[in-house]
Amino acid sequence: MLNEPVGVRSPQFSNQWIRVTPLGSVAYWYLDSMETVRRLGNMGEGWDGYGSPSIPVRTTIAANYILSLVSQHQVNSPHIAPVPGGGIQLEWDYDNRALEIEIHPSGEINFLIAEGDEIIVKPLHEKLLSPLLTWIQTGYFT
Repeated sequence: MLNEPVGVRSPQFSNQWIRVTPLGSVAYWYLDSMETVRRLGNMGEGWDGYGSPSIPVRTTIAANYILSLVSQHQVNSPHIAPVPGGGIQLEWDYDNRALEIEIHPSGEINFLIAEGDEIIVKPLHEKLLSPLLTWIQTGYFT
């Protein structure tokens, strides 16, 4: 069962498979994280008590895609939470560093890094993911 493939669809092309990841190569938390994203995607409108819209399918697809990439690195499980407005946030905290990835319902994906009082928010590109994950673990960019 651990070497059974897990398919990952491209966030932009929901009917296009971009790769298959064997389960034996992903982090222990990956399947639980996918289930959390699925549950968030099933929440109805007003889930926060303030009329927030439900989370669109494309947002859950993008979140699962990012999780599939992250799961191949040696990082702890992310904290996964819904964001008012229909987004999903993935968050990691190590020592005095924080990394947040926010997937917006529009398809925009941003990251926030914080170390002490310094905070940087920028658009996330796939090439940045590995250096960001190294930074959250070590405090150094590669």
